[in-house]
Order: sequence, then C-alpha cells, then structure tokens
Amino acid sequence: MKRRGGNEFQIPDAFDFRKVSKKDHHTSSAIGGFEYGMSPLEPTKAYTSFHDGNYQPARAITKVTDQEGKVLYKWKDRSKEIWNKCTVAKMRQLLNETTLSGTARKAYFPTDYVGGKTGTTHDVKDMWFVGLTANYTTGVWMVRDKPSNLQSIYSHSPHLLIWKDISQTAE
Repeated sequence: MKRRGGNEFQIPDAFDFRKVSKKDHHTSSAIGGFEYGMSPLEPTKAYTSFHDGNYQPARAITKVTDQEGKVLYKWKDRSKEIWNKCTVAKMRQLLNETTLSGTARKAYFPTDYVGGKTGTTHDVKDMWFVGLTANYTTGVWMVRDKPSNLQSIYSHSPHLLIWKDISQTAE
C-alpha cells in the first residue's frame, strides 16, 4: 500500500476481492466506484478488520463436532493484521459519524459502538449498508429480482432499518 504522497492506493490482497481490477487501485475506491463492483459479502468481510485491525475469512460453519463435542474439523485460517491501531481508531470514528450525523442516521441505536457505510448505484437499483457494533459486522443489500429503480422507497431507508433490527437483536 502506498503511503501519503503516492498517487495510487493499493487495496490489501488479504481481503480477496474477486473483481477488483488494476483500474480500481486509486484513492476514490475507498468510497466505492469500482469498475465491476463487488458482492455484498466482500465489504462485509473486510469491515470485520475494523474491530481490531485483524482480518480472517468469514465462515458460515466454523467447526464440526461429534455428539460429545469432539472437534472433527475446524478451519485453519489465521487472522492477519491489516490495519494498525491508529488506522482502526480513525476508521471507527469516521464510520461512527456516518451513523450519528451522516447518511446512516436511521441505523443508529444506543450501544457501545455503532458505525458503518451506506451505498447505492447511480440509478438507485440497489441500496446497501455495511455496519458494525462492538461485537458484530453485518451487511444488508436490497435489490429487486428484476433490476429497477428503488427511488420510491429510498427515503424510508429500509436497508438501514433492517440492519438496525438485526444488530439490536444480536446485541
């Protein structure tokens, strides 16, 4: 990753973004605008690194045990440090501001920590929010089966309300 003064921002390979191209290696990619985009799961997995600076691949099944609790299989993934503590603190502050006074105000609820990032396409054919609390990272993506404009429901922020409901229930 190039430091300040460089003309390019390289996304860490640790996140395994599948469709990030060379054209996406620039500063504005930090807020979206990728050439091909990404699945909702990809930024959600990446945002887990804003808990403590470490990243580990997401797994739906973390281990398999027998009836007595003996582990038969467990992933051997190791977490790796992606961000230093200073970067994590700054990102958490920015993500928190989005829920306090930015585009994700409807996602906020009083708890130890809430932060996240909203997004949509230029033609509002989808809406998404990736957010985190002190314990969980969750992504919500809304789209129609047949792509069409969602502008009529955009102001109601259903993606934020769904995320908030999930997160409050999990806490």
